[in-house]
Amino acid sequence: MEQSVKRWPVRAAPPKIETAGVDPVPTSVSSIRGARPPFGVLWLFVPAVLLFLGSAYWLSILWAHALIQREGETTAAIVEGQRVIWGVAAGGALLLTLALILAVITTSRRYAGHVKSLRTQLSQRAKTVESTNRQLQEALETNDRRDNELNRLLEVAEAVGGAVTEEELYGTVAQAAARACSVDRCSILLRDSAGESLVPVTRRFAEEGGSGRTEGFPDSPPSLGLDTLPRMIVDVVHLQQPAVLMEEEDEPAGSSSWLKLFQARSALVVPLVHQGKTAGVLSLEHLREARAFSQHQIQLATTLATQAAAALDKARLYQEIAHRLRQTETLLAVMKILASTPDFTEAVRQTTREIARALGADMGGVWCVTGGSEQLGFVAGYHVPPDLRSSVAEASVSMQDDVIKRLKRTEGPIYATNSQADHRFNHPLTRLIAHKSLVLQPIQGAEELVGFLALAWVGERHAFQSEEIGLLAGTGRQLAVAVQLRRTQEQVSRQERLNALGQMASGIAHDFNNALVPIAGYTDILLDHPDQLQDTQKSLRCLKLIQTGVRDAASVVSRLREFYRRRKDSEKFQPVELNQMVEQVIDLTRPKWRDEALARGCTIEMRAELEPVPSVLGSVSELREMLTNLIFNALDAMPKGGAITIKTLRARSAPKTGGDRSGGQSERVALEVSDTGVGMTEETRQRCLEPFFSTKGERGSGLGLAMVYGTVKRHRGTLDLNSAVGAGTRVTLSFPAESAAEAVAPRRSALPARSLDVLVVDDEPMARDVMSLYLTGDGHRVQTASNGHEGLEQFKAGHFDVVLTDHAMPGLNGGELAGLIKELAPTVPVILATGFGDILEATDGQPAGVDLVLTKPVSMAVLRETLAELTALPGETRAGAH
Repeated sequence: MEQSVKRWPVRAAPPKIETAGVDPVPTSVSSIRGARPPFGVLWLFVPAVLLFLGSAYWLSILWAHALIQREGETTAAIVEGQRVIWGVAAGGALLLTLALILAVITTSRRYAGHVKSLRTQLSQRAKTVESTNRQLQEALETNDRRDNELNRLLEVAEAVGGAVTEEELYGTVAQAAARACSVDRCSILLRDSAGESLVPVTRRFAEEGGSGRTEGFPDSPPSLGLDTLPRMIVDVVHLQQPAVLMEEEDEPAGSSSWLKLFQARSALVVPLVHQGKTAGVLSLEHLREARAFSQHQIQLATTLATQAAAALDKARLYQEIAHRLRQTETLLAVMKILASTPDFTEAVRQTTREIARALGADMGGVWCVTGGSEQLGFVAGYHVPPDLRSSVAEASVSMQDDVIKRLKRTEGPIYATNSQADHRFNHPLTRLIAHKSLVLQPIQGAEELVGFLALAWVGERHAFQSEEIGLLAGTGRQLAVAVQLRRTQEQVSRQERLNALGQMASGIAHDFNNALVPIAGYTDILLDHPDQLQDTQKSLRCLKLIQTGVRDAASVVSRLREFYRRRKDSEKFQPVELNQMVEQVIDLTRPKWRDEALARGCTIEMRAELEPVPSVLGSVSELREMLTNLIFNALDAMPKGGAITIKTLRARSAPKTGGDRSGGQSERVALEVSDTGVGMTEETRQRCLEPFFSTKGERGSGLGLAMVYGTVKRHRGTLDLNSAVGAGTRVTLSFPAESAAEAVAPRRSALPARSLDVLVVDDEPMARDVMSLYLTGDGHRVQTASNGHEGLEQFKAGHFDVVLTDHAMPGLNGGELAGLIKELAPTVPVILATGFGDILEATDGQPAGVDLVLTKPVSMAVLRETLAELTALPGETRAGAH
């Protein structure tokens, strides 16, 4: 049968107790119960034996006398026997008494010694038990203390494990250490990256009350250099040994300066050591009284510091990985924006938004070199207040400003947590914003500074981290690439325009010479045969042909304007008639597609299939340049000749879904350019819109179709490209039609309402004479001057309603004359008639005193309308600007 086995609980062996200073119990001492009787007691048996023998003898004699019946002798024997017995009994009693006394004395002495020995043993055992109890109590207290310390360490580990951010970890470690070591407060200071200073990161109180929150270090600098700290603290960092600082210590020990800095009465400073390196120090502080630190507190603090150092190092690595991940994500987003956004201003705006959000900045902006190498202009911003946008946009920054010079000298950004107190940011631009922290990141080109990125914090101050500086540097490099790319695009675009101008120069000269043919021919006929002037009809016919030639020549010259005209940033889209624009571009590119092609021995057929279509809102110069690029691309695709077809047609988009209850569709206008050239492969078609992608080798820049795509996007249009090898290419552009027709402005009268006194100033006699004939023929009174000085003197001497002056004159030019006239009579209109009218308009070079610029040759109709506009009285209909 199977026996049941009772399993007893296994108990831990009791702690080994060392009874130091207590002698062990002697083994020779016997117990009281097992002691042998003393020798004096044996004498008690002698009287008893004698009494027994005497009694036996007496009884035997008495018995014998009785047997022989001797009564007298018997009685005497009894009496004698009694005396003997009493004597023997008395002697025995005396002996017994003596024996008892001796026995008692002997036994008492023995027992007294025995009791004394026992008392000694009991005293020794009592001391042993007391020592054992004391050691057991100390062992229990030690175990309880170690249990408490272990629980505190576990609490610290649990709290550290629950911390999410690095700041939370600092506060958790500090508060847990303060509680575990029973101090009022704990401070954590970490070494900087160079290891030359300690940076305070947090202070936490042990209690959870009103002081339970994390504190900063308002009275201490942002970093404490090791060369300025007490020697004891430096030893803690370098020797990795804890140090106790008390108020009572002498000043040379350096404790008072540290305690004064932390406003403490006593402190225990332990190193934060991980993997043999000191990451910082843990300062445990008593604030109310100067209390000493026990050895077990120092050991506990050292253990906590080791645990905290490991946790802080892991948190630092985690935060560094997280920062680098965010930095990488931000840089990838910036790269994607700069690579995929064709519009430079929009790309810069989105980039500024990404970096501002990543760093938590309230606003930002980018300034780049514009108009030369000495000025930086505003490009785009993020969260700039509406009331400051115009001021920020108009404020220019010079390369000679102190802050820009500092950016040139430094390799990294200029930043300040307290920017208002930093003299480096004393600039008119920075004074526009109530900033608390600022950073300026240079945008460095290959050899020069090309701009800078500015971020501002206006709500609260921002403490800059090394990871943020690295992110700014990466963003600066990306912006530098974008700026350089933009410069390259502008240079290539400018070069393309110059190349196109050079290619068209011969054709323009050819067309100009053709326009001069009727002028020269019919003029020679009338001069050589003056009798033909009598024939009015024939003379009028010749004059009309001469006038047509003049207009054609002027039209040829005006074509050049589209190559040097630049679009103003503030220029708004205007209604554009696509059919008219197509005809202009066909005429503009005729020297290339007709004359140059014929010179190569091939024929290009240009077809225009134009339907009546609504106008679109846009920039006519950009749309003209876009169509010109498409025609040039088509010509390059037909080296042996072919046909180019340009169509305009109406298109329909998806039905409207807003407030339009009619169910109608929003109307769009389509512009289609097709050719019969070599076509594109699928790979080329997929990449043809990418900047700098070209299949023409050195002959192409790869920006033609990219610029076309950018123009289409700016005009809210779409681009569809179909092409196949050997089947040609068709590009379809779709634009929204103008939403509402412009109100028709009331027309003014063809002639001024009254006769005018006009001063005409021109150094060319023929031009001066023609203008005089124009004006006198309409009933105006005219005075003329051959130069600017003469015109100024005549103006001072007379009264004039209008001044008409040439621009390029010796001595005093038209612009200077206009300024002087405006000083004398600010209300008198000044008209500048010049052959450089288009150039002045394109380059914003209109002089300050000029009211209107007319481009020569000036027709009589234009002159009439201009005078009617500038001299209309209040209440009369005035024309809009030309």
